[in-house]
Formats: sequence, structure tokens, C-alpha cells
Amino acid sequence: MSARDLGELIVDISKQDLEIRSVRTREHFLFNLLNFLYFRRADGVRFLMEGGPFGIIVCIPYVALAEIYFFKQWRYFIVLEHRVVGVLALREEIMTLYISSMAVSPDYRRIGIATYALNHAAAVARKLCKEALELEVLKKNDPAVRLYERHGYRVEEEKRRSFILRKQIMKP
Repeated sequence: MSARDLGELIVDISKQDLEIRSVRTREHFLFNLLNFLYFRRADGVRFLMEGGPFGIIVCIPYVALAEIYFFKQWRYFIVLEHRVVGVLALREEIMTLYISSMAVSPDYRRIGIATYALNHAAAVARKLCKEALELEVLKKNDPAVRLYERHGYRVEEEKRRSFILRKQIMKP
């Protein structure tokens, strides 16, 4: 996708068919695979995506173990013009809704798709009468940290390599 195409996409995204839809059971493998690909490319681990046996050796166990991790979570595809451009997974906790995964394809970043997904998560949290949204983000993922802070998330806890961020939705 060229810079010109990306610019046109930014201008036209409000007119496009952007939606979040639930992942069907038969699509769980695809969700896990896209989650892996979008996150790995975000981390700069390009050698996994450029083929070779090592990429397959890492990918297959990740996709299989992700099924255990995402079990009993709500999984969503973020769809733009009939293309899956992102994934979102939410887990209900007692007082909060936890965003356990949100990833956008590198080709579709910085055009409002993550904002759309965060707004969807907030709407789900309000519907479930949750006090807050929480998520964990790597400290080195500066673009994601800035995105979350712009949307009202604040550092709740600092770990060795990550932050736990929280956004108040309703008064306790």
C-alpha cells in the first residue's frame, strides 16, 4: 500500500464499512493466527514472517496455545471493506473488562481502527456495568502507550517489561 493510498484511506475511513464482529467457533484458528502475525510484526520480529522453518516452528505452537489462552473470552474481528484488519479479545473480570488482545495489521495502522476497537470495548464494558477497562502493554511499545493514554488510560501498575493500564468507565 503506497503513502498516497494510505492518505486516501485516512480521509475515507469514516465512509467505509468498518465493523467489529464476533469470531465464530470455526474461525478461532484464523483469529489466533492473525493475532500472532499482527503482534509479531509489531514487535519487529521480521525473520519469523519472512519464511523458513523457524517461523513455522514458532507459529504452530503459538496458534495452538492461544486457543487455551483465549478460551472463554470474547473474540472479535475488526473488518474494513470485507477484510480482517485487526483482532480484539475481551475477558470479563469481577469489576473490570480486560482487553487481553488488540492488534491491527501493520498496513492499516494509524487510521483510527484501534480507536474504533477501544470504543467498542468501552461500550461492552458499559453494557456489562463494569467500572473500568484494563489492559497490559509492553513498555517499549511507545505508539500503543501513547494511543492508550490519549484515550484516558492511566498506569495502574508498572511491571518489569510492561504497564497495566486502566480507564475508569463508571463510578464505583
